[in-house]
Amino acid sequence: MYQHVYKKRQEMLFAFQVIIPASWIFAIIMESPGFLSSDYNSIISICTLAFPEEWMGKAFSVVWFLVFGGLPIPLMATFYSTVVYSLWFKRNDQNEISYQQQV
Repeated sequence: MYQHVYKKRQEMLFAFQVIIPASWIFAIIMESPGFLSSDYNSIISICTLAFPEEWMGKAFSVVWFLVFGGLPIPLMATFYSTVVYSLWFKRNDQNEISYQQQV
């Protein structure tokens, strides 16, 4: 019993010490170019991105598309299709439902 509690505590420490700081660092790295290149447009009264070079804006857009759209969507499709396949199509003889459960 105590081993289970100890393992759970180790997992929580890993989350606090590694995952949370890593997610903050990742967020700062991803947001800093947009934050540093913001410029107020008085004509339309909003902040716009004004990169010094044209390629910087294109690279920023491509990285954002890949990190927040191009990678997560195929990963979710792969993981969900794996779950659907295992639940709907893969036969498990150990979980054979009885006649009473079918009715």
